[in-house]
Amino acid sequence: MDFRELQFVNSSGITTLSMFIIDSRKSATYQIKIKGSLNVSWQSKSLSNFKKLWDQVVLEIS
Repeated sequence: MDFRELQFVNSSGITTLSMFIIDSRKSATYQIKIKGSLNVSWQSKSLSNFKKLWDQVVLEIS
């Protein structure tokens, strides 16, 4: 999932993405790679939380 261009997401969006990560963890069928930007403040703060939900999530934040 590439979020580098996404400037804003509200709490409902974060919740939906979190539920997607949790559901993916249950099936463990796919690997999830998340790309983010340090230039977008919500990404540097929030994307790392997805790694806490599932340690198999690959984060690329630059």
